[in-house]
Amino acid sequence: MYARVSPVHKLRVITALQKNDNFASIVAAVEEGRGIFGNIEKYLMFLRSSNLGEIGLLAEATLLGLPPDDGGATPLGESGD
Repeated sequence: MYARVSPVHKLRVITALQKNDNFASIVAAVEEGRGIFGNIEKYLMFLRSSNLGEIGLLAEATLLGLPPDDGGATPLGESGD
């Protein structure tokens, strides 16, 4: 394609193309990073919202002087009699 171009100009073309490739990969990496950051934000928001009720329940029980509820769980082998 570049048969009638001097070697210096061929090198300039190749160098320019390599820089464009590097820039394109940087853009792709930034986009990927933004996606990952967005997923982390969504995950943290989910954790915060799902644990908010539990935190409120424990705080209220502590303020009222009630013992914390273990959810009715008993160790294996105990019938709770």
